[in-house]
Amino acid sequence: MPTNWSFNLFDLQNSANISNYVINVTVIDVGSGEIPSMVITLNAKNGQFITSTSGEYGAVRVFDQFDRLVIDLAADASDSLNSYNKTFFVDKIVPIFNTIEGNRLELHCLGLERYLQMIHFSKQYYFKDAFSVMSDLAAIYNFNKGSLQALISHNNDSSSNFLPNWTANNYDFEVAERSVYDAMMDVIDQLGSPVAQGGASDFFELYFPDDPADANFNTIQLKAFSSGINPTNPSLQKIITSTLAVNVGETQGGIESAQGSLVAAWGADDQGSFPPEFSQWRGIDEAFHLYPVWSHLDGSGNVVSYPQNAIVQYDIGDGNGLQVYTSNVPNNISTPPTNWTKKHEYDFLGSLKYSPWTDGQAIPWKNSAADPTNSYLGQAMYDGNMVVQDGTYYRTEVDMRAISDASIPTSKKMLDGSFAFTPYGGFRILVDTTLGALSGVFAQNGGKDRFGNPYANAIVQNNGAHTGTYQDWDCLITNRATPGGLAITLQSNFGCAVINESKVYIYASPSWHDYTAQNAVTQPGLRVNDCFHPYFALTNDVGVDSTPKSGGGTYGDTSAINVTYKYFALPALITITDANYYSVGCWLDLAMPFPITTDNGYGAGVGGIYGGQAKSPQIPVTIDSINMSYDRQGNTGFNNAESWDLGPLSALAFQMKLQWLDGTGSPMLEGNFKMRCLLYDTSDNVVSQDFVIPFNNMWADIQLPLNGFQIYRARVPLKWGAIQSIIPVQALNILNVFQWKNIKRIVIQTQESYDDQGRYSPEFCRYSMNVGLTTLINPATLSIWVDAFRFIKPLLAITPRVTDRNLEPTFLQRQNISNYTQLLNDALSMKQIYQFRHKEYEITTMGECDIRFGDSFFYRDSNIVSDSDLAPDGVSANTIKLVAKRVTYKIDKTTAGTGGFLRTVLGVRRYNA
Repeated sequence: MPTNWSFNLFDLQNSANISNYVINVTVIDVGSGEIPSMVITLNAKNGQFITSTSGEYGAVRVFDQFDRLVIDLAADASDSLNSYNKTFFVDKIVPIFNTIEGNRLELHCLGLERYLQMIHFSKQYYFKDAFSVMSDLAAIYNFNKGSLQALISHNNDSSSNFLPNWTANNYDFEVAERSVYDAMMDVIDQLGSPVAQGGASDFFELYFPDDPADANFNTIQLKAFSSGINPTNPSLQKIITSTLAVNVGETQGGIESAQGSLVAAWGADDQGSFPPEFSQWRGIDEAFHLYPVWSHLDGSGNVVSYPQNAIVQYDIGDGNGLQVYTSNVPNNISTPPTNWTKKHEYDFLGSLKYSPWTDGQAIPWKNSAADPTNSYLGQAMYDGNMVVQDGTYYRTEVDMRAISDASIPTSKKMLDGSFAFTPYGGFRILVDTTLGALSGVFAQNGGKDRFGNPYANAIVQNNGAHTGTYQDWDCLITNRATPGGLAITLQSNFGCAVINESKVYIYASPSWHDYTAQNAVTQPGLRVNDCFHPYFALTNDVGVDSTPKSGGGTYGDTSAINVTYKYFALPALITITDANYYSVGCWLDLAMPFPITTDNGYGAGVGGIYGGQAKSPQIPVTIDSINMSYDRQGNTGFNNAESWDLGPLSALAFQMKLQWLDGTGSPMLEGNFKMRCLLYDTSDNVVSQDFVIPFNNMWADIQLPLNGFQIYRARVPLKWGAIQSIIPVQALNILNVFQWKNIKRIVIQTQESYDDQGRYSPEFCRYSMNVGLTTLINPATLSIWVDAFRFIKPLLAITPRVTDRNLEPTFLQRQNISNYTQLLNDALSMKQIYQFRHKEYEITTMGECDIRFGDSFFYRDSNIVSDSDLAPDGVSANTIKLVAKRVTYKIDKTTAGTGGFLRTVLGVRRYNA
């Protein structure tokens, strides 16, 4: 260990060596997010350096802001590598006086890289390699800096900028102004994820030593290198065996436990989806087309060596253009396809569906609609007018009619926590006494609910209590003058839309009546069944995407839901009681839980796609727009297979196509089709939002912000020729607020079959009038396709579920990341860091300068170290390999001679050492 050392401190503005004035110096050499600093205490006798230019040893200068100082330390004159020099600028000046020591001047200085934190930019990079982005950031700084600020060199030199040029990542930098230095650190941080996922499986350092080629000391050299590779001399790794102190006093040193095993990251607020498969699929698809192109040489003319699993694009000249390849071997310098494997997009997408709620799900959508078994009036869709509360007429909806809970078929029940099939919370029944005498739970408690309301002829709803008794069923509408609870009194002419039958029933005391037929006797021409619309067919069809799948076909082959309606226009103008009349338009429904029944051979159970199967209580059975409590299967927390479902919903989005054909099968040359989307909650509140499909038979991207929905109150159905059809209805008071935590049903419908009050009135709409005489023999056809159906929410990525010890660190906030693949890579990278046991040693030795920031070195001590890392001298016992994260030099000139120079190294065990 050297005992003789030297140092010099140069004032560049005065071209003078001011070492003789130094009382003490502390230099902190850091990087990767921290700026090197130096604190100097000078003898300021008689005001020298502060107010006077006359110094004790000759002329001096008064220091000012941004003055530059160069410190040159030499621990051993015989060893050129055992030295340290660095240029700093004055950031803070502290004049000092006391009666014992007199005048002193304390200068707080920062490294020239501090200027990188003061220059901002706003450029984004999409699927660019780390080398190019780092180089370009330095170039942006150089272009924007002033002449008195340091220049960056070697940014495009692969022997100094060691970042890989074969990665492909997005760098949005929060789509806002960022300092160049912070952006450089973002680039460094994203390289820790696995190679196959866009990272480098390595951790890098960022450092800016002086460029020795600049005699004016105003150029800093960019060094971005793998942590611990000793960029100055990679073959040199020091071994510390003699220390003055280790982890003494206030220190960062110590051996910590693993800090995380499950890492979650929030991304861009509007780039996630629910179900999340859409954003996951889109992230993989985007990344696949933007992998970097293979190159034999980098920008400096050096041969590029690709690690195993690296992904590139290359054109082998077979006429197929750029194709994707993955490296089969480490240190791969071969030209594809040698030592490379060709990859197709389906190799990355696998069985993932971009629209899991529509792809192959025709039966669940059919079960969401009315009369799914085609056993009553016929399979139909309902519209936004099932619930009417306009002051003169009242109508609500139920799932089915029954007189006993025992008559509810298993196809309409969910599994609960005890694996018994039970009605779920929100299930509604019209207790219709025309079916017989009450039995089961409806006969308990004297045929009354827990509030004393009679069940006979009531509309009841399951409250989710799961007691198996009458206490599970509450009356919403009851035949009682003064009802209890939240029920209202049943009155004559109340309507009830029974979805299971696609029929509307009207109450005429003392019972309910089916008025869906001609109504010629009681109420001629009443459009009782106006809210149900028989469809011709509901199938899966080709969606918007044409990406090939393994084994043939595309990912869009069965992704869309297609519903078709056929109608004869002229009869629709005359007869208002048959199915044809109610088919002028197009409707599509979705109900929660999804599917709402297991009819038509669906075998995954009620709520198999969305709903709390096998949960007690069964939840969720509705969609909660806040969407932070339960995933699709009722689990809470973030360590579940579907936890990525979570995140507040902000919009409903889908791809939609409408096709209108006349009676000859020819497309109508029309566009700008008015559409409406309506949402139902569990309390009979309805909201709506209108949109337009611009063209016939062309896909349109529809996004409906949830805050754009407005309360909708349906009106009593029109009577043919009645005066109320031409006199405007008075405005309705909005009495209730939509419950966004309980979205029960979603309806999408063509709106031109309705009048300006929202009542179904197809007689003179363009769907009836514009087809002319073409429907005398053959019907006109209206079809809609829906694909990519999802809600928009914040992007969320979570590393795989943990079953042994779940350690969840603070969620990463990456609102600048809009690609799911990129966000997951970031989370995986941080998981590697959190799982690695952090070991730090703060080691103080006599003055040495042979370890720089980012260098790896070995520390050996039989009483301190329990690790067994193999050092260059062949010894591993009680030895640990560390990376220098901070090197502090302290010089005390008051102990002149052979002492007064100490070095403290904060060494951290390198990841994957």
